[in-house]
Amino acid sequence: GYLWCTGALLVDTNPQTQAPYMLTAYHCVSSQTKASQLEAYWLYQTSVCDGTPPAPTSVPRTTGGADFLSGTGGNAGSNAGTDFALLRLRNQPPAGVTYLGWSTTHQPVGAPATVIHHPRGDYKRITFGAVTDSTVYASNFYEITYAEGTTEAGSSGSPLMRDDTQQVIGQLWRGDASCSQPYAPDY
Repeated sequence: GYLWCTGALLVDTNPQTQAPYMLTAYHCVSSQTKASQLEAYWLYQTSVCDGTPPAPTSVPRTTGGADFLSGTGGNAGSNAGTDFALLRLRNQPPAGVTYLGWSTTHQPVGAPATVIHHPRGDYKRITFGAVTDSTVYASNFYEITYAEGTTEAGSSGSPLMRDDTQQVIGQLWRGDASCSQPYAPDY
């Protein structure tokens, strides 16, 4: 069996190192056993919108699994849970991939936000929206409504990024956005 999810490579806080930390969804990687089986595919994207994507077997891949560092999950349909996993890849990703920075600065309602993801395991997509509520579920989540694009199954674990700094401020937990409901919120 296999499962397609989205993840983000995060930079560490030591400028002398480049530890390959990966953020994804807990329901995708919820234990050391699952982390040990992880394979990461890189640069599965097109150079132009609606271009012909490469074959998944032709893109760079990191094998060897990962170490499960932290994570917690709940029912993705529950209002009480979270759904994140922080991993450290056992092998380095290929040269040329981007390590994303991150921020804990609170984002106000109206702040633009971007989601980079792989819906249904498809090639990379980008979705643009804005924070529409920042007090959702005891202020642990941002509600995001999209203006361009949407997310789908497989987008789980995708990074939510500030538009102004391109820093990760969270990752996709759950939502109702889809091709049939593009303006439904995600969290």
